[in-house]
Amino acid sequence: MNKKKEKQLKDLYEQAMAAKDLHHMDEAIALLTQAADGGYQQAMLTLGVIYHWGLEVDPDDDKAIYWLKKDADLGSEAACINLGHTYYDKEENDENNRLAWMYYEKAMEIDEQNAFYLGRMIFEDRWENYDDEQQKLTEAKKYFLTSLLLGDALSGLYLWQMEIKLGQTDSAEKYYRMGEKNMAQPSDYNNWGCKLCEWAEPERALPYIEKCLSLMGENVKPIQLNNYAECLYDLEREDEALPMFKKSIELCKQKDERRLLHYIMEDMKRKFGDNFQVESM
Repeated sequence: MNKKKEKQLKDLYEQAMAAKDLHHMDEAIALLTQAADGGYQQAMLTLGVIYHWGLEVDPDDDKAIYWLKKDADLGSEAACINLGHTYYDKEENDENNRLAWMYYEKAMEIDEQNAFYLGRMIFEDRWENYDDEQQKLTEAKKYFLTSLLLGDALSGLYLWQMEIKLGQTDSAEKYYRMGEKNMAQPSDYNNWGCKLCEWAEPERALPYIEKCLSLMGENVKPIQLNNYAECLYDLEREDEALPMFKKSIELCKQKDERRLLHYIMEDMKRKFGDNFQVESM
């Protein structure tokens, strides 16, 4: 691509993002599509993320996959990761698992720290059928160790959980501390807290999520508020959890994050009954 064309496509992309900031999504999508059709990779990635997460548009995984594949075929690490996430989040079946693994593996070929995603698929029984639990954990451990030693934080938490399952308490604590030392972003604290809650460790989780919220300040994301509310709920602090759930919903509506809003509303109906939707809207 010559410099003149690249500049033209970059200008289109910047116009699209300005329109998106003003919530003119029809204009933004049209400009992004024009830039992406011209070969501008950042526009391809942005379209994929917008459609997957339903950011001011209705979620559409077919469109997300279309644009992310174009970007991934040009060597984009972020597109490979997002494609892996898209297939991982779809209905669980052998084909979606295979495609998630394939794109996570491509991401690992670009940066070995992405080995985490492959270890997670093995650990969570989304890849291969291991007759022996120890064999499965040993295979997952190779990927987590690769990622941990290259600076990933969440791999340390998975290794901690694995070593506990294997009865290796000393090494479990070592990996936990190594993962903590790798924490650098608010998302690291949020991911740790979310995973600890999932593993029925809400008391251990709460300080990490609170640290994330503190670091984010006014830039806190709806998913982070929701994770905080989930942790409070798991601690049986429902009177505190309910207002936080409602705050996360209101922030979702402000940002028009449609996939996440749908997920939270459905979760609230399971937790609090059908009346929750009427009250919160």
